[in-house]
Amino acid sequence: MHHSETKRRNYLAKFSALLQTPALLLIRIIWGVLFILEGWHKFADISGTASFFQELGFTYPTLMVLLTASVELLGGILLLVGFFTRIAAIFLIITMIIAAIMAPSHAHFLGYSSGQTETFLAQIPLTFAYACFVTFLFGAGKWSLDHRITKKISPYFH
Repeated sequence: MHHSETKRRNYLAKFSALLQTPALLLIRIIWGVLFILEGWHKFADISGTASFFQELGFTYPTLMVLLTASVELLGGILLLVGFFTRIAAIFLIITMIIAAIMAPSHAHFLGYSSGQTETFLAQIPLTFAYACFVTFLFGAGKWSLDHRITKKISPYFH
């Protein structure tokens, strides 16, 4: 490998590392707010959402609404502020997998269903789960409560 190629790779690595923290913050803000809104919406109409859950085949629809809304609302808040981010992401991923299984009409792969193409962002469970997967893999980033707390507890932990 030539010296100039090594130098270019080093610059690219430094540049991508520089963008990681703001990118993770942006992901946390967007998806945290979306999860908060989803959870809030379910709490605002528990009976309507329970009827929908019952149509989907949930045995205890009201309980499932309360659990889902709680995970989405609390998980969204935790994502937003970057606190217990990976733990919140796990619970949100599980919730979205259940949503994709129980409501397959809302979980089209790549926006394809019945010959109609929808926008990728309309595929709520898959895109929400993907955002959580990214935060699970990379954590909350340096601009988060997780980073501030673990930095004080142990410099080796984050």
